[in-house]
Amino acid sequence: MVLQIAGMILVMEVVGYYVAAALYLGLSMRWIGRHGWPLVVGVSLLFPVATYLVMERWFLISLPKGYLGGYLPF
Repeated sequence: MVLQIAGMILVMEVVGYYVAAALYLGLSMRWIGRHGWPLVVGVSLLFPVATYLVMERWFLISLPKGYLGGYLPF
């Protein structure tokens, strides 16, 4: 679990919070929770979108975009 979080932090530096959160959730749900692929994909896509809408649009707080931030559509 600690290695997963450390990996998320390292990946977040490159791809940003939203992509890192999607990867972390997907891998954690599949590996630790042993959930099915439809649920994993759904949550992995919906959670970062919901986080983006709440944090960036509603609270006007920018989360880390990483080095690839200029190439992402959000």
